[in-house]
Amino acid sequence: MRFGTASKFALSATLALLAFFLPWQASLVLFLCVVILEIFSDTYKPISAPAHKAFLRFLAYLVSLGLFMVFINGLLIEGDDDACIILGLSFYPDGLAFGLNVACRLMLLSSAILLFFVSTPIKIFADLLGYFGLPQKIISIILLTTFYLEQLPARIRQIFWSQEARGAPIKGNFILRIRSFFSILSPLVLSSLVESVNRGMALELRGFRGQVPPSRPRDVRDFRLAYLILSTSFVLLLWQVWK
Repeated sequence: MRFGTASKFALSATLALLAFFLPWQASLVLFLCVVILEIFSDTYKPISAPAHKAFLRFLAYLVSLGLFMVFINGLLIEGDDDACIILGLSFYPDGLAFGLNVACRLMLLSSAILLFFVSTPIKIFADLLGYFGLPQKIISIILLTTFYLEQLPARIRQIFWSQEARGAPIKGNFILRIRSFFSILSPLVLSSLVESVNRGMALELRGFRGQVPPSRPRDVRDFRLAYLILSTSFVLLLWQVWK
């Protein structure tokens, strides 16, 4: 089954919601399912190769952070059970269980949200928000913010090379790098402000005031499936609250 944008968003929201209630074993299994979906599913295929690499790097960061959380909580949180001695260190079962719960929930929550955005162009997501009644001014802010974020790495590299050519100690020791940080940050902030003002004036001169009539999203299908997924997550939430 190939989901539309609404169904993908509903599934990601459901997985993020389940991360708060499921035991760590189920959260870990769903986290692995998210990874499999991103790699093998056509529906959740990344929008670009850099997006796929960024997703994998973020997963590696999540796993490393999760292992660190389990390690720290196992050492620091004591419980009624006796500690397990591993490599000369005392790990407490209650601390390990708490660390596993927090780590697996964090990994599922973060990966589920990222799975949607790594496979959905922001313009299509903006169309979906407009279709559901979000004000067009807010959607315009989202699109412009996304545009600036996409341009930010290239702009930082350009400023970095320019300052290095002028003799700034960009690649010196730690203290020199801290001092040269402002020589990169200041041009970045000023250029962003100037560009945002110029872009706003250009859009206003062309008659754009963020008041575009909402249009139906270009690829949104199977709304019934999206409503079914959201309804199921709501029922699960009520069941967890009342049980």
